[in-house]
Amino acid sequence: MSYSNLLLIIAAFFMTGCGPKYVIKKSYHSLSASNWCIQSCQERLESCEKRLRLEYDNCLKLAQIRAKESYYNGLELYKRELKDYKKSLIQLQKVFDSYSLASSRLCTCKDENDKKLLRALQAIKPIAPKPLELEKITSYTILGCKLSSRCEVGFEACFSACGDKIEMHRFCISGCN
Repeated sequence: MSYSNLLLIIAAFFMTGCGPKYVIKKSYHSLSASNWCIQSCQERLESCEKRLRLEYDNCLKLAQIRAKESYYNGLELYKRELKDYKKSLIQLQKVFDSYSLASSRLCTCKDENDKKLLRALQAIKPIAPKPLELEKITSYTILGCKLSSRCEVGFEACFSACGDKIEMHRFCISGCN
């Protein structure tokens, strides 16, 4: 592939993301004389939205409960890891101190091998465990909860079944020429 072809592909990629953006608005026109049909559709829509809202709220509550359980289970693990980390630091410090003492007595600190060993001891320093954050765990667990908009489809089907009309209008909201 030539350099000019590659530039054309890259330019085309960036230009596609810069095109106009549209939003669709719907308008509902009642053509039938029976208001009870439209009223029935509206009641079904409200009932559906209420049910979905309850499902969403329950999902959020369960997600928060799961997040707290995960947090407290993880907290126990964190405490054990922190204890092990502190023990490892103490052991490493003892090795480092005994080596430093022996090196100073033998006066061989300037030897290159001694310096390498000191750097190696510093390099194997254990990594501290990261503390848990309930907010992060909660925000991750609630990602699975979505407020659905599937009630609108049922309402539109009902509205059309009443003999009424739905018109869709497309409006440019950005990048318009």
